[in-house]
Amino acid sequence: MMTPKLAGIITTTSELRPSLKFVQKAMRESESVAHELPRFSSPEMQMARTLNKIAIHSVKSPKKFTYPKASHEDLKRLTSTTLEASYQRAVWTNPKDGKIYHLLKEKELDNGNIAIKILNEDGSFHKNAEITPKKILILDNFDTKDGYGLSHGELVSTFLRRNNPFAKIEEINHGDSYILTGKNLEEFKKIAERINNGEKIDFINCSNGSIVYSTDKRFQQDNSLLSQIGKHTRVLFASGNEPNNAKNAANQILVLNKNLEGVGALSPNTGSISTFSASRNSFFTQHYEVGEYRMRPTPHGINITGLPGTDFVPTKSNLKELQKNMFAGKSVDRVTKFINNIQGRIRDLYSEKSKLYSPNLSISELIEKQKIIDSRMNILQMRKRKIFDALADCQPVNGVYELRNASLSGTSFSTPVRVAKLALNDMLKDIL
Repeated sequence: MMTPKLAGIITTTSELRPSLKFVQKAMRESESVAHELPRFSSPEMQMARTLNKIAIHSVKSPKKFTYPKASHEDLKRLTSTTLEASYQRAVWTNPKDGKIYHLLKEKELDNGNIAIKILNEDGSFHKNAEITPKKILILDNFDTKDGYGLSHGELVSTFLRRNNPFAKIEEINHGDSYILTGKNLEEFKKIAERINNGEKIDFINCSNGSIVYSTDKRFQQDNSLLSQIGKHTRVLFASGNEPNNAKNAANQILVLNKNLEGVGALSPNTGSISTFSASRNSFFTQHYEVGEYRMRPTPHGINITGLPGTDFVPTKSNLKELQKNMFAGKSVDRVTKFINNIQGRIRDLYSEKSKLYSPNLSISELIEKQKIIDSRMNILQMRKRKIFDALADCQPVNGVYELRNASLSGTSFSTPVRVAKLALNDMLKDIL
C-alpha cells in the first residue's frame, strides 16, 4: 500500500508505542548505550561514511584475487566453488587502513566463539584468532516464493550469511503481513520484550516497508515501538525502492521513527546511488551498498551475491536450466570470438568440400572424403546451434552476457550486506 499522505499514517502509530515498562527502562539507560540518529559525529556514523567509501571504491576499482602466497590447502579453500566452502570464508576490508584480509572458518568452539584463520590479501598467513559472533535478527517474509522457488527472506538471508558467515543469525518469519501490522507487529513486540528482559541483540535487519512521497524529518517520533528498540539495538531498514521518483520518496518507517538507520543502494556499474534508491535525506539513510545483482550459474549451483562461490543449489527445474547455461558471466568479446572461430571452421570445410570434385578421384573416394567432411561440419553446426540456444537465455550487460530475466535489484539486498559488514567489523575490532 502506497500513499503520499503522511497524516493518516501518523494517526495509526499510537498503537505501536511500547509498554510503560519498556519506556521507563529506556529512560534509565545511560546515553552511552542509547543510539541517537542522526549521529554524524558519532563513531557509528563515521564508520558508515568509511564503509560507503569502501563500497564505492570496490565498484570503481574491483579486485580480482589470485592468492599468489597462499598455501596449497588454503588456496583450495579460497577458490572452491562448493556450497560448503563458500559459506566458510569471507573477505574483509579493515576500515582503519583499507587493508584486505581473507577469513577462513576453522571450527566452532565450546564457548560459542569461532576459531578463524586470517590471511593477507595475497593469501599469505597473518594470524589465527578467536572471534565472538554478533547476534543478528532478520525479520522478513519466508513464506511467499518467487518463480524460482525462493522467498524474499531466503534471498535476504543469503546475502547476509555470505557476507558474514560467522554471525549468529536468527530468521523471524512474519509472512506477508504489512509492516507493523498483524504478525509483523507481534514479532517486533516480542523483540521489545526480549530486550526488556535483558537479551543482547546486536543488529536487526529489516528489508521491508512502504513508500511515501515525503522526505520531511519533522514527522519522526521518538516514543514509537521501533524508536525504542533502536535505542538498544542497531536497527537497519532498507531505504525503499521507487523507480519513478526516488528523490522525493522515502520508506515510511524511516520517516516516522527516530533511532533507525537506513540503507540505500549503489549501482554496480558506476558506484553512484541507484536510480530507484529512495529515502535520500541523510536523516533517513546513512549507509550505501551495491543493490543490483545478477543470477549466475556455478559448477555447483547458483550465485546471486557476486561473491566468489555458490550461494545456493537450485531445486526448481527453471533454476536448474539456468545453472546449465555455459555463457552466463562470460564476456561478449570472448563469446563472439568463439562463435567466429566455429563459423570460420565451417566456411573452411565448405571450401574443402568444393575442392573435392576432381577427375583424379574415383566416386568411392569422393564419397568417402565427403562423408568425413560432412561429419565434421555436422558436429560444428550442432555446436553452433547449442551456442545460440544458450545465448537466447542471455543478454549483453556492460560487455558481459547475463542470464535474461535473472536479475535482483533493490535496497532489500543492500541492507543485509551492510548489516553483515557492520557486525563483522565489531567482531574483528580487537583482532586487527
